Amino acid sequence: GEGGSCGTPQAQPGVWYVVPGNGQIMTASLCGTVWDSKISVFSGPNCSTLTCVGGNDDAGPACATTSASYSWTSVVGQNYYILVHGFSTNQAFSLALTCTAPPPADPTGINSSNASICSGAGTNVTLTAAGAVGTVYWFAGSCATTGQIATGNSISVSPSSTTTYFARNFNGSAFSTNCASYTLNVVA
Repeated sequence: GEGGSCGTPQAQPGVWYVVPGNGQIMTASLCGTVWDSKISVFSGPNCSTLTCVGGNDDAGPACATTSASYSWTSVVGQNYYILVHGFSTNQAFSLALTCTAPPPADPTGINSSNASICSGAGTNVTLTAAGAVGTVYWFAGSCATTGQIATGNSISVSPSSTTTYFARNFNGSAFSTNCASYTLNVVA
């Protein structure tokens, strides 16, 4: 990896660090640098067999201006090699590494006890989230993270008009990236 390019080309000598993957989202940052820093991240079983994961020159996800940072989702048991280098100079720096749990998987679908109901019949329909992880949050009208109508793997609904319901997993203090949706038709 030395002298090559991984997310950003290396123009100055660098310093290497190694960290084992833990399955979390890792962010390596040089937010405190006053010089134009760069970060390149590689993976591999050893220093001789490196594969580029990615890198950053300026204003990465954790820093502003010319301070570099880079985030990636690590794999348990995989080594990650972090190369700290600079654009036109290199000076003292402090490398920070933070880890956060990745969001849970998205629900894979919603199963319904009825495909449609008659208007004014007062029929209850059971909706069940497939691929539930943690707590399922239910929403009506849009996929959201606030304003839920219920929680739990299954809910009972009786809408007066055609309504789209959304299910989103919540686990480890994070919501899934996307929702599963189901439109329950109300016919006259």
